[in-house]
Amino acid sequence: MDDSQITGATSSYARKYALNGLFCIDDNKDADDDSILNAAINEMNAAKDIAEAKVIWSKHKHFQTNKSFKEAKEQAVIKLK
Repeated sequence: MDDSQITGATSSYARKYALNGLFCIDDNKDADDDSILNAAINEMNAAKDIAEAKVIWSKHKHFQTNKSFKEAKEQAVIKLK
């Protein structure tokens, strides 16, 4: 990293944590953490019938565009037919 990149990264880091403190924002969750997605996929894989798979699909609307979650749904439907 050159000096300008270090200065920019430091500035961004300081600004982020200053604003988090000012507005009481808790930023402990890692943006790259897939544990919630993995739990939803595991839930889909454990579905016991098509109706349950549909409920799980509806419950996790925010993952419906995720390729892995869609594949888990498709596999569950095939397995449960």
